Amino acid sequence: RMQHAQSRNGGGGEGDWTNLFSTSSFDLPTLLKNNDISYSTQAHLGRVYAALMATTAFAGVGVVANMYMHIPPLITSIAMMYLMYNLHFSSHNQHADPSQKLPQLMLFGLVQGMSVGSLVELALFVDPMIVAQAFGTTVAVFASFAAVATFSQRRSYLYLAGTLASACSFLLMASLFNSFFLQSAGMFNAELYLGLSVFIGYVVFDTQMII
Repeated sequence: RMQHAQSRNGGGGEGDWTNLFSTSSFDLPTLLKNNDISYSTQAHLGRVYAALMATTAFAGVGVVANMYMHIPPLITSIAMMYLMYNLHFSSHNQHADPSQKLPQLMLFGLVQGMSVGSLVELALFVDPMIVAQAFGTTVAVFASFAAVATFSQRRSYLYLAGTLASACSFLLMASLFNSFFLQSAGMFNAELYLGLSVFIGYVVFDTQMII
């Protein structure tokens, strides 16, 4: 089984991209392994992030398109739900064509960009630097912490799961408490930066889950 997985991840060509959407059964011993990460696995992870970058580029195209077309949010929301449903359940369909999933992912990125186009347009109207700073900061944070997980030769970051889940639960309760009782700006800022820290941790955790 391991040799079969390495042969899938280590090769080149179109088949490598279709393997991004293939699924396998849950394997607890594999999840708990703490062995070194192979080169083929790192190459597969590179293809995963290449697909993510392409999806982000299509989302940018969708933002620009929506600024001119002003598509109603209801239409983009329905389209996103359909694409998410199709991508998720086709992964479990043995008869589905894997080569069709990458174009569907790009289309999802396009529709996602359209759905936030109005918000981005408003931010550009207030201050164009808001969008540039948000994009640059997001790319820097994601790239830095994904690199930490990618080049780490151990899977110790998988043990962040419990801590991150607990932090998310705390953030939810704190947000509800602040909304209904405290209504404190300081508490809101604390939630904002703690939430940023939690999702930075999820970048590292999810990267090693992909591995």
